[in-house]
Amino acid sequence: MKILLVEDDPDFIRILRKTIRERKLSEEEPLETGFDGAEEKIKTVRPDAVVLDIYDGDPAKGIDRGSNSLDLVWKDHFCPVIVYSANPERAKKVCGEHPFVLYVAKRKDGEEEVAEKLREIRRYVESLRDVREYVQGTFSSVMKKVAPHVFRAYGEEDAPRRASAIKQAARRRLAAQMDELSGTDEKLAPWEQYIFPPISEEIRTGDILRNSSGPVKDPTAFRLVLTPSCDLERRGGKRKVENVLVSLCCPVGEGMQRAVSVENVSKGGRKRIESFLPSGYTNGIIPLPKLIDFIPSMAADLKRLEIVPADEIANSESTEEAEYVRVASLDSPFREMVSWAYLQVAGRPGLPERDIEAWVEEISEELPEAKRSGT
Repeated sequence: MKILLVEDDPDFIRILRKTIRERKLSEEEPLETGFDGAEEKIKTVRPDAVVLDIYDGDPAKGIDRGSNSLDLVWKDHFCPVIVYSANPERAKKVCGEHPFVLYVAKRKDGEEEVAEKLREIRRYVESLRDVREYVQGTFSSVMKKVAPHVFRAYGEEDAPRRASAIKQAARRRLAAQMDELSGTDEKLAPWEQYIFPPISEEIRTGDILRNSSGPVKDPTAFRLVLTPSCDLERRGGKRKVENVLVSLCCPVGEGMQRAVSVENVSKGGRKRIESFLPSGYTNGIIPLPKLIDFIPSMAADLKRLEIVPADEIANSESTEEAEYVRVASLDSPFREMVSWAYLQVAGRPGLPERDIEAWVEEISEELPEAKRSGT
């Protein structure tokens, strides 16, 4: 684990280095830098973890050393950070609560707590490093394939268009290739079908909305967007539609009763649920898994619909007031499943009730005797 210490006090650096060495927390000697060289050091070293001081100076005099480094780690080179400061609460203004940003107050034997925090995050460092290398490797692969085509399509006289095409084509292939190569032998956790928070600035089919005044734990406060994404895209600042078709959500138990007539968790009921879930929907019911603290376990009912003005839907991180907030998006192919499920509900022809039993008898007469008798 490559550790970078950002600290101006040589005594603290000496103690931290000694503690890290004795605890065998890193295969290599910890690197160090003062505040002035921290940002450059982070960019060049690309550490696996940073132990960072936040200098609690006089804000009126513009003294705030360390926050810029923390901001750089947070936005450009994501890695676990341990804020080791006399006032670690100051750093929470930048990152808030996060599992990879840990706070330790400077005090006697504080370096022992820092060492323990480093031990806790070490188990995740390899995973973070693998993701970073995977993204960089995929980018390199994409550019090797995309750049030659772009250069053939646009000549030297059209260099600006060539530069723009490199960026646009590379982005599309990068997204497609990462999606194609991201499969593993491990099964997806139910909540992994969500993109959280939504990436797109625009409303999309399969977005999960919550009434801004509704409780997070109340399924009836949520809606599932059904309007096609292409109609919600802004062209020239305007959408094709002003209103969004959504399905109402209900408690998942209620949805299961409507979908497969499951009243309880008896053995038979559990089997019906197990056979239903792989298809993703039935009888107009789409079960939606829990996303802890943001989405309860619930079901979307495609037969219970509502119209919501598009202008009354805000992004989850927006400060504007709106009736609904976009909590998450469904990832592909779950988004496509929503479209297909609604098409089956809305597009089915209305047929009169028929004597199905008589029809079964008619078909049975045409089957061989062995098959009719069930042998």
